[in-house]
Amino acid sequence: MSSFPRPTVLVWLAVLMVLAGCAATRPPDRLPELAPVAVEDLRERCLAVYPAGEWQFVHGISFSLPDQTGGTVLGVTTLAHGEIASALLTVEGLVLFEAREREGEELTVLRALPPFDKPDFAQGLVEDVRAIFRPPAVEPVLGKTEDGLVCRFVEAGGRVTDLRLGEEGCLRLSTFRDGMLQRQVTGVACRGLGPAPIPERLQMRGLGAAPYTLDLTLLRADHAGHALFEAEAK
Repeated sequence: MSSFPRPTVLVWLAVLMVLAGCAATRPPDRLPELAPVAVEDLRERCLAVYPAGEWQFVHGISFSLPDQTGGTVLGVTTLAHGEIASALLTVEGLVLFEAREREGEELTVLRALPPFDKPDFAQGLVEDVRAIFRPPAVEPVLGKTEDGLVCRFVEAGGRVTDLRLGEEGCLRLSTFRDGMLQRQVTGVACRGLGPAPIPERLQMRGLGAAPYTLDLTLLRADHAGHALFEAEAK
């Protein structure tokens, strides 16, 4: 991964603080009521937003904090053989953080320089990545809320993920814990790269004691070793 450009230590410290939020500081949105519906292809349409097979994505990530501070970093995500690998990179070429999670196994941290050696950071980062690129390992319940058709994934431990389809088949995710909204993800300007609609931009909003907003811009997408998309240099 040394060929990718990468951000600075101070920026990564800010990212760590951004992703560390947990307890809500305002009354959170609650899980909406779901009315059952019978839509023949809704399940297939929902699952189609997740990229299947071997992929590598490079994103430029802009983040903002409640105090109006923020910055820009790069992230590399690799999906292959039931495994998710995530890396945080600096512009100088140093890998500050790298972790892998194989389906059914515990998260493995391969590299974590301070302050990225905190256990909660690794788990939080991989959970954010998994929310975007992998469907929950349960069958969805199909229904409708006031906002439209929904595929709802109800997992053990009180976690619920509502998936809606936005324009061009882009994903719109809302994750709840014990009925309280934790995370929202919205894809924009999806491209038909292979079988999945890949968003050119993603916005993630996290709620907690340190709420954050991440804007991800797709710089490159490779599928099974072949480049399918590369952003034009500006």
